[in-house]
Amino acid sequence: MAQKIEQDVKRFRDIIRGRIKKELRKFISNTELIGKKGKEFVTIPIPQIDIPHFVYGDRQKGGVGQGEGDVGQALAPGEGKEGSQKAGNAPGEHLLEVEISFQELAEILGEELELPKIQPKGDDDLVSKKIRYTSIGMSGPESLKHFKRTYRQALKRQIMSGSYDPKRPVIIPVREDRRYRMWKDEKKPETKAVIIYMMDVSGCHTKGHYVEMADGSYKDVSEVSVGDVVACVDVNGRKKIRSGVTELFKHNVTDTVKIQTEDHLELRVTPNHRYFIYSEMDDLIVEKEAKDIGTGDLLILVNQFGKAATLPSKKIFTTAEAYLFGAMLGDGHVTVHIDEDDSQRNSRFVMITDENEERLAYYADCAHTAFNVKGIIKNISDRKRLYLNSVPLVRRIQDEMPSLIKRSRQRYIEPLIFQQPPDIRAAFLRGLFDAEGAIAAHAVEMISSSLSLVKQAKLLLSFWGIRARLNLYVQEEREIKGNKIKEGVFYRLVINSKDAITFSKEIGFGCKEKQKKLVDLVNRQGNGIDAMRSRFIPAADFKDHFGKMPSLEKIKSRLYEDGRNAFSHANIKRMMEYALTEEQRSVVYKTLSESLLICKVKAVENCSDPVEVYDFTVDKHNNYIVDGVLSHNSMGNEQKEIVRLEAFWIDTWLKSQYKNIETRYIIHDAVAREVDRETFFHTRESGGTIISSAYKLCLKMLEEKYNPSVWNIYPFHFSDGDNWSGNDTDECIKLLREQLLPASNVFCYGQVESEYGSGQFMKDLTEHLHDAENLITSKIENKDAIVRSIKDFLGKGK
Repeated sequence: MAQKIEQDVKRFRDIIRGRIKKELRKFISNTELIGKKGKEFVTIPIPQIDIPHFVYGDRQKGGVGQGEGDVGQALAPGEGKEGSQKAGNAPGEHLLEVEISFQELAEILGEELELPKIQPKGDDDLVSKKIRYTSIGMSGPESLKHFKRTYRQALKRQIMSGSYDPKRPVIIPVREDRRYRMWKDEKKPETKAVIIYMMDVSGCHTKGHYVEMADGSYKDVSEVSVGDVVACVDVNGRKKIRSGVTELFKHNVTDTVKIQTEDHLELRVTPNHRYFIYSEMDDLIVEKEAKDIGTGDLLILVNQFGKAATLPSKKIFTTAEAYLFGAMLGDGHVTVHIDEDDSQRNSRFVMITDENEERLAYYADCAHTAFNVKGIIKNISDRKRLYLNSVPLVRRIQDEMPSLIKRSRQRYIEPLIFQQPPDIRAAFLRGLFDAEGAIAAHAVEMISSSLSLVKQAKLLLSFWGIRARLNLYVQEEREIKGNKIKEGVFYRLVINSKDAITFSKEIGFGCKEKQKKLVDLVNRQGNGIDAMRSRFIPAADFKDHFGKMPSLEKIKSRLYEDGRNAFSHANIKRMMEYALTEEQRSVVYKTLSESLLICKVKAVENCSDPVEVYDFTVDKHNNYIVDGVLSHNSMGNEQKEIVRLEAFWIDTWLKSQYKNIETRYIIHDAVAREVDRETFFHTRESGGTIISSAYKLCLKMLEEKYNPSVWNIYPFHFSDGDNWSGNDTDECIKLLREQLLPASNVFCYGQVESEYGSGQFMKDLTEHLHDAENLITSKIENKDAIVRSIKDFLGKGK
């Protein structure tokens, strides 16, 4: 019986092996398989296996298959009728999960892919000792006493001496009865191997860039969290939407790129971070890495911060409160004195300083209306100051507007302001511009010593489609009425041309003097030409409706024939006049309302100082809006999954060929570092891509521990094919030719294809090292290509 059972088990194992072999290509790309691995076994789901089993009939029916009955008749009670809507008692179809050892799995892999056995090096140098129990002796340590043999010997002795009593079967061993296991050391040559996995990682922004959230507020890129919902763009539909954050990344780098736009906005990112670029000649939105962006490239400015907010506005402030908070942010100062034990916050007041007493009187009226606080205006040298003495007011400022307590250069606009209804936001900006704004010959300006404040005011203005430009200027040391003013850096926000008209309509000034000047400016602009410099990216279906309109020949000749597909404000107005159908008017309105503008790059600069960088992954649409500019997020989930799957099968095969094997992991961007397995496959880092940094770290590992004359060395490098520069590629080729290739059994480079990687590095390797027999390159387009890639890497038997 035991022999038959063993035969049945063997037959069943053969069925399993056959099914795994048949479905191997599917299993190789199955992520679930990796999640069910143990130390020596892996659990595999096998569908549609017929397991041998007994078939029983009802009792007293004369045996299985005998008795009365027709074909198709139920053999057991309990079968429900069709349409009875009750739970059935028959088994459903299930996947059978079977355990198989890694050794068996490796054998199946080798058979199916026809992988040759590896011919290792170093057998004579590495020797392992193995204890083998060979016999039984009469002496030895108590820990090796053989109890069964000892009691058997005692029983034999008692029977032979006649002292054994079957009625009272007590066996008492004595010293001579004791038996012990005997062993000897077996020495045998043994080979060792090390696998070194290397992989490059993604790019991102420095701190100080503001991400538009789906609720209309903002967050610094360093403060975004998993689960946050951000505003993004459906690039194909060219419209604003929202999506969730799924992963976060942070790293220290030395190499970054500064991109300055025509709005004087500065974006600082790692060299391989991608932005969306408008190809005006082809009317296409494409992507470029920061290191490839040049002067004249057209970034995409999403000029409607908070316009598509998905949550209702949180109205906390009244119009008067918001106005006064804006004025305080510009010219106010909040004083809070804390007593010694910090138990009471006392002696609190607000000061607003201005040279215009009429404006201070207006602030006082607003304070009385908003907070029921009576202000006092005093003369301070050549200026005047409004005092608002109110502990409740200061407490509210501390709770809701803490930025007002900071020094001027550290001030910012609270995210809460961005979540207010449009009229409250407008009132806040009106107060801010009353305090810090001015009217120039052709523009509205605001000046502040805080870069954060100016950038956030620019974003807040874009809600109404107002495009403001940022300028930096250095104010030299000067003297005003005997007072010396130190040199300082200031930031000017400029609203030009037709945008000033929108500013007048939506925001305006509370100060009568400034409002009068604004009205004069608007009249001049309204009577002049439509000189608005902004150009709009057309809606996705624009050409479907306007491409063949005879009445637009003049516009078409300018827009299409010379490749200028972005529309000026004047052209859009003209198209609205010529629109013949509701569909045409709708598509023009979409172009205006989505406010996707082109923003020309003015300068690009490479930087080499250490800095922290941050990024995140956005679900589905893989982009977000940072400082108003459309940016790609960090990608790589699919690529990392491919690397993880391929590494599993590489490990499985190599561990079947070597008894002792070690695995090391290196991730690299601008610099390389060793990490554990979990970090390698699950934590995304960020930075530029300097491949030589990984190769140097790999060589350092070999020098410290792995002598190539003794160890079998298998470096595997996975990348999308981008490198920082041609010079670094030259250095990589030199390191491979002179050091890494001579030390390795094989050096395997896997190019994991993505729509974002250039693939240039693999081309360079093929061109310069085509004669290297132990350099193997493989292009991995998707999960289905893993099988071929494994055969490429392991098919030489080295």
